[in-house]
Amino acid sequence: MKKGQIDISFSMIFSIIIIVAIIGVAVYAISFFLNLSECNKIAFFYNDLKEETQKAVKSAGYRDEFKKVLPEKIEWVCFGDLKAESDRKYDEIKEELRRYSNLDKNVFVYPSRKACDNNLAYYKIEDVKIEGFFCVENEQGEVVFSIEKESSDKEVEILNE
Repeated sequence: MKKGQIDISFSMIFSIIIIVAIIGVAVYAISFFLNLSECNKIAFFYNDLKEETQKAVKSAGYRDEFKKVLPEKIEWVCFGDLKAESDRKYDEIKEELRRYSNLDKNVFVYPSRKACDNNLAYYKIEDVKIEGFFCVENEQGEVVFSIEKESSDKEVEILNE
């Protein structure tokens, strides 16, 4: 009785290992660049918000809707002082963001753990007046709120619509 034997050369086994390694590296690279794209959306959001508020500061009077795309994994964008009073519906969000309360920041994304390793979880916008603390929901990848400035004001006001 003879037993079955598979005869595969060393070069064939080595080729299979190399192919699997190349596929693994390709999958990792694709996921890395997709994640980088998500991080860029958050960074561009902050940059566009900064530019829009600076444009409002320089104008005599300003009122516009700010509408920008964010990754859908970001559920809320919050504004204001974490120590300020807020609507009770934001208590859970404030509790997670409270670790940033010692920082002088006024814009936060929630959940912060999904903001590219917390590197983009918060930001400071200059020359703005934000009443209390409020959050704007990211609906289908888009955040919408108002930016206003009266002619007599020195600061821009960010309002929840």
